[in-house]
Amino acid sequence: TFFRVLRMVLGDYDYEEGMARSNQILIRPAWWMIISAIWITVSSIIVLNLLIALMADSYGRIFETAELVARIERAQYVCDLEKSFPPEVLALLIEELRACQPLKQTFDPVCDRE
Repeated sequence: TFFRVLRMVLGDYDYEEGMARSNQILIRPAWWMIISAIWITVSSIIVLNLLIALMADSYGRIFETAELVARIERAQYVCDLEKSFPPEVLALLIEELRACQPLKQTFDPVCDRE
């Protein structure tokens, strides 16, 4: 049945029972052990591949949002820094920024950690 196969994939299987049933359905016990070992090996590899795929997908989604979160945090820091300046210093800073063109800076969330 389906649940017997599921238990076999998870390693919760009684080989003695399988050996006893193999005699009832005219399969030699050695073949039963070989088929069982192959099934467990193949199913374990498939389950491991599924786990790797899920972890890779989770990592990809987290890394996609990392840059956005880093830019938001940097913007919040700049806003807090601007609020800490006295009005006359802030006015001078704004004039200086308008007078020169600031360089565009690319941000890499992995390498540009401060």
